[in-house]
Amino acid sequence: MTVAEMAIRNSAGQSLVFEEVRKILAPFEPSDAHRALADFNWRMIATTNYDLLIEHAYADVKARRQNLVRFVKDDEPVEARLQEAERPLAYLKLHGCLDHIHDRDIPPILTKESYSRYKANRTRLFGRVVDYAHESTLLFIGYRLDDPHIRNLIYDIGVEKRPRWFMVTPDAEDYDVDYWATQNVGIIKCRFGEFMHALSDEIPPLFRQLASSAQTVDFPIRKHFQSNEPESEKLRQAFVKDLTYIHANMAIEEQSPEQFYQGYDTGWGGIVNRLDVRRKVEDDLLFKTLLENENPAGPSFIMLRGAAGAGKTIALKRTAFEAATASGALAVWLEEGGALHFDVIAEIYDLSRQPIYLFIDQIGFRVHQVLSFLRSACVRSLPVIVIGAERDADWNSYCGALDMEFPPEFLRVSNLSMSEVEGLLDLLARHACLGLLGRLSRDDQIRAFMDKNRADRQLLVALHELTLGKPFEKIILEEHQRIFPEQAQQLYLDIATMHQFSVNVRAGIISRISGVAFEDFQAQFLEPLRGIVRVEKDPYSGDLCYKTRHSRVAAIVFKETCPDDQSKATQLKRIVEGLDVGYSVDKRALEEICRGRSLADAFASIDQARQVYEAAITAAPKQAFLYQQWALLEAHHREGSLADADRLAGEAHDLEPRNKTIIHTQAEIDRKRASAEESELLKDSLRRRARERLNEMPANDRFAVSSRLKLLVDEVVDLANKADATGSPHDAVAYAEKVKATEGAILRAQQNFPDDADIDQVEARFRQEVDEEDKALRALEQALAAGARGSSTAIKVARLYDARGRSLEAFKTLQAALGRSPDDRPTHHAMAMHLMNGEAPDLTQVEDHLGRSFSRGDRNYESRFDLAQLLFLSGKIEACENLFSEIEQGAPDDFRRGTSRTDNVFTKRLNRHSGRITSLRPGYAFLRSSAYPSDLLAHRSMSDADVFDELMIGDEVNFKIRFNRQGPTAVDMQMGRVAVRA
Repeated sequence: MTVAEMAIRNSAGQSLVFEEVRKILAPFEPSDAHRALADFNWRMIATTNYDLLIEHAYADVKARRQNLVRFVKDDEPVEARLQEAERPLAYLKLHGCLDHIHDRDIPPILTKESYSRYKANRTRLFGRVVDYAHESTLLFIGYRLDDPHIRNLIYDIGVEKRPRWFMVTPDAEDYDVDYWATQNVGIIKCRFGEFMHALSDEIPPLFRQLASSAQTVDFPIRKHFQSNEPESEKLRQAFVKDLTYIHANMAIEEQSPEQFYQGYDTGWGGIVNRLDVRRKVEDDLLFKTLLENENPAGPSFIMLRGAAGAGKTIALKRTAFEAATASGALAVWLEEGGALHFDVIAEIYDLSRQPIYLFIDQIGFRVHQVLSFLRSACVRSLPVIVIGAERDADWNSYCGALDMEFPPEFLRVSNLSMSEVEGLLDLLARHACLGLLGRLSRDDQIRAFMDKNRADRQLLVALHELTLGKPFEKIILEEHQRIFPEQAQQLYLDIATMHQFSVNVRAGIISRISGVAFEDFQAQFLEPLRGIVRVEKDPYSGDLCYKTRHSRVAAIVFKETCPDDQSKATQLKRIVEGLDVGYSVDKRALEEICRGRSLADAFASIDQARQVYEAAITAAPKQAFLYQQWALLEAHHREGSLADADRLAGEAHDLEPRNKTIIHTQAEIDRKRASAEESELLKDSLRRRARERLNEMPANDRFAVSSRLKLLVDEVVDLANKADATGSPHDAVAYAEKVKATEGAILRAQQNFPDDADIDQVEARFRQEVDEEDKALRALEQALAAGARGSSTAIKVARLYDARGRSLEAFKTLQAALGRSPDDRPTHHAMAMHLMNGEAPDLTQVEDHLGRSFSRGDRNYESRFDLAQLLFLSGKIEACENLFSEIEQGAPDDFRRGTSRTDNVFTKRLNRHSGRITSLRPGYAFLRSSAYPSDLLAHRSMSDADVFDELMIGDEVNFKIRFNRQGPTAVDMQMGRVAVRA
């Protein structure tokens, strides 16, 4: 037993021992050797000491080359902390810190017991050292040669997979030097002070400074400066790490036309070389940006939105480039991974005295930065125009706070117009990139782009499909399958699994998951993945990052490669187990992977989805959102448990008791449980608790208001059922009073939140429940105009339009929904059914939408059933038979076991068929027909009983066709063959 263990067990406990340790270590002062560290540039410093010698040493050196940014636990935000400091240096305290001795999550490692648990809440902290160790030279100072940390690190990372490391120690013998040389570790026999003195003698101060980039030395933004004052070093560094000044002579990476038109954008090469087609939205954006904001008195905010693959980034870059080069505007681009510092932009204005046009792509990643920036800009009335771009789905998911405080002016990137198609065709021809389009005449090329079957395709998709002549998904899957060797295929899938959420994939993650170090990636996999994976470097952490050529491509790689529950769960667990939530990109990926509603839709079996959460919580046990999202999975999956949802939401609340989002989730779970309860007492109790929880939220919180309204509508439904069942005048009066109270509450909410989509949706449900469908439609229209999340509102509006004979409006509503979310499966199904209800539907177009209304491996058998019926109607019998076989093998036992007694949109279009009875059984028969390869079932109950009872084997009959899960069945049988029309 150690002294520390005896002290902890025999005295007042570990807190007093920790405090005694602090008192002992606090008086120590750093040596000259410690202070000498600050005169060099390091990639990272990590220590197992908990003293403050390094911190004090850096504080003592006023002319230090870097500023320490200390990390003591896993979930501290890495990029945000590094971006706050000038010339940041990550400093990892692996065994605790005197400033955090009473933090229960990360107590100092003093005892053997605590040493055995030293990685608790520091797993990823240690992982960062391992990540850097693969590609950096490590220098060990102050460790014994037999230190288990050193030996484990050396043995875990093979000598051939890392650079040479060094150990500074005065006690090494010759045999130690020889042994460690075999492990690719050099021994430097001296003490720490001697080493730093020798290092200072060997490297003159002039050579200790990192080389300035050409962008810093040549500072072209100065042409806008009206002041002769020199710019600050922070401003100069901002244009190294954070910002790009847009001008005609800016440096660009090589960009081939072939890669550009396949979505592989290397930066500004495609813009400078004018590979992009001019879009109307760019002219609109330029007009709004420059002419409407020519002399701004303060900040303005403009947003470019559209679906993934619509061309938002290129349109934003083109606007920035034209604003700078054609109009002379002072335009800067915030780089991916760069920090947004208000004082930097303010200094640019102070030096230039002209409006600044700040372009920010993927603004959903920077909501808090942009909020803080705009607040500061408002206080100072800084004339800065922020022009951002984001996908529709991510704007709705992540940018609510930004939208509420600084509602922007919106412009949309939609599908190509006729003139844009002609311009694009000119570019494709000029650069020999027409592919299969080159075989067509110009008119046919234009028709191919404008074809109604491609009406909802985004630019990225259309370019692939038309030039290569295959469906986009097949192109991407074949591209993945062609990659060799197999390990490179898996590497690409790992990168795509994360990059589908538009996050860069750190090399450390890939190294941890796959065991492939960056050096190995360059040596073995760079060539197989050339043109489909890019390698970039984070300007602050120094981490190398991977990304596919486009997030839409990445999403298809994942979907097509992991089509079933087992493969999806295996791949997602593989990824989440390697994530480090201290990095914002990893945290964003974890949040996206673990979205409860998304996993409820993606997984047929909830058990596989639960395994993803188990792996995620093992990797990040203190993240409350994981428990909250697991609760949402349980609440929304058809196999979920509301009791488990309540328990998990409670665990999330324990971790973050003041988190209003979690409190709202708890209230919504109570509401759902109340609706499912039979007992009036339990219903009332759960609803009371839901309201108590909503009362903990701010009175003006729109989500709390919306949930209160939902509770009222739930009570209206229950009282309506009760009044109908009892016929009691008392119950009828209670129902009427509740309806009146609910109507008043909705009216007040709409007055307070006039453009709130959720509240409009609640009103629509209320109107439908009280049989006021016209008012319900108006409410849904308002919700749609206000930007209701998801596709359900658009689908409901379209159905109500169809029911009223407003077919064109229904079509436009669904078309707009697909423009916002091209891969939304329910919308594709709704569009297919809308088209089928037309007088003369285009069956090819219907087939396309039905084919996109489900994905491989999902449980959407209703869409498969509809597609199989359509294939029969279209005469594609083999494909129809295969799909019915898939339904029979995979669908739940209770799915479509019987044949419908009425026609649907497919069967009402089928002609009568002829056949011959081959088998008779009590109550049913089988017949052979040229309509289908297999014998058809004919049940007695589905035909005239007198006709059925007269049947004999060999009789010729004619019949109508309807379907069950096994395929077509014969109904309404009559004797004799179908009369052939002249």
